[in-house]
Amino acid sequence: MTGRYTSTTGCAAVVLALLLVASIGPLLAAPVAAQDGTPTPDPTPTATPAPNGTNTTANATANGTAAAANGTNAIGTPAPGELTLADRVRLTPVDLGEDYARVETVEADQRYRVTGSFVVFSASERITAARVAQPKANARVLDGGRTVEVTFADDAALPDNRTLYTVDLFLRDGSKASVDLLVQKTDLSVVSSDLTAASGFIETMKEDAEAHGYNATIAGISDYHQWEKRQADIFDNLLGPELSKAFGAIIAIASSALLVIAIVVVILLNWRRQKKMHENKLKGLMNGDNLAVRKRREMTLRYEEDNVAADEHRLEDVDLIGGDHVYWSELGVETVKQLATLFAVGRPQVDEQGRIVRQDPDDPDCEFVEDYQGNLVTDADGVYIPAPVMAHRGIADLEDAISRGESLRDTWLEPILRPDMLGSPESALAQGKRALEMMASRYGQPQYQEAYRRLSRLLSDLSEGKQRTYETTDRTALPGPGRTTTYDRDRFGAAGGAASGGDD
Repeated sequence: MTGRYTSTTGCAAVVLALLLVASIGPLLAAPVAAQDGTPTPDPTPTATPAPNGTNTTANATANGTAAAANGTNAIGTPAPGELTLADRVRLTPVDLGEDYARVETVEADQRYRVTGSFVVFSASERITAARVAQPKANARVLDGGRTVEVTFADDAALPDNRTLYTVDLFLRDGSKASVDLLVQKTDLSVVSSDLTAASGFIETMKEDAEAHGYNATIAGISDYHQWEKRQADIFDNLLGPELSKAFGAIIAIASSALLVIAIVVVILLNWRRQKKMHENKLKGLMNGDNLAVRKRREMTLRYEEDNVAADEHRLEDVDLIGGDHVYWSELGVETVKQLATLFAVGRPQVDEQGRIVRQDPDDPDCEFVEDYQGNLVTDADGVYIPAPVMAHRGIADLEDAISRGESLRDTWLEPILRPDMLGSPESALAQGKRALEMMASRYGQPQYQEAYRRLSRLLSDLSEGKQRTYETTDRTALPGPGRTTTYDRDRFGAAGGAASGGDD
């Protein structure tokens, strides 16, 4: 009995030892595996049947394996029809609440009005890169792709108007988003409170300097101040004790006969010198008619040279237009003069031979070409020239469309406002305004100033979303530099010789 009990007890001890080893073994094996650097595999997940009888875990594993085999990651190129990051990105402008850096939302995530030299946006999605196609502006990505900063040069915006800039944003999935910025007053800067308080005094100094013939600049104000200081010093010296000494010396010299002779000699010499210096001027005054004719001829020649230079100035060389000149070629426009005339006058209709189609002179409602003074223009035979039949009237048609509440895409600008062209009406108007400005200022063509003013007002109203009724006069010809007696066939500036072929 004793031996059998001992044997049974030993077997029980062995079984207990095996159970203990089986339970502690995995705990001891885990640290060893960690020390060896071999990752411990996760237990195989238990496949849970889906309601339709499919194995969800098995499908997920199969899909993950297929994605790994194809080399794709979680953020790849979206499948067709899926939303891209560009569709989901949201831009929040950072408004500092200061006059020198303001931003207003025109259309969320698409268009903003910016005042100042910079603007900052916070993005909901990570942005890899940003750029601005137009010159005088720069965009950069900050904060790991969550912030975009756009800075502008001091002269990036035109005076008293907003200038359009487009920012392209590139996201991680290869998609791209574009944001339009209407920018003004990029020359604003932060100044101290002392300088702000002294602004009234500075303006007064500018007015005083201009009244005395000095420039209204810092250098001009400084020169004016130095002049005032010298005048004050002279006045103080006259009131000093030297005044009595000076009068005594003058009386003593005047009492000398030698002084009288010296004064007479000086007067005679000065008269002879002045006569020699101004002799040519006196002759010119005697022949004043010839001088006026020569001066008028020189001014006319200079005007014609500037006119030719403007007609040879290519649009691709204009800073605000640049590569966009290819879009204007759809309307037959290639030079600065042609673009300016297209807005100021419009385009006349031409026949199959390229000649301008004119109104019937026998029609009671027929209009005739006038010069800038309102005088009727005649041809070489003294016959009044009928006004051309216009295909469109340039800016006048655009003002009529805005007055009726219509879109500029339904006007003659439609060919260059298509999605694959300029797209934005503000861009087209800004480029036309630049051409008019160059004609009026750079090339000395004052007849374009009225069109420049009207287009500036139209662009400003369109940028601010205003709608008004414009009162315009129906002009059928662009005013010239002076009274004319013959018709200038190139006045309409049509490209390619379509309208310049004449109507002989």
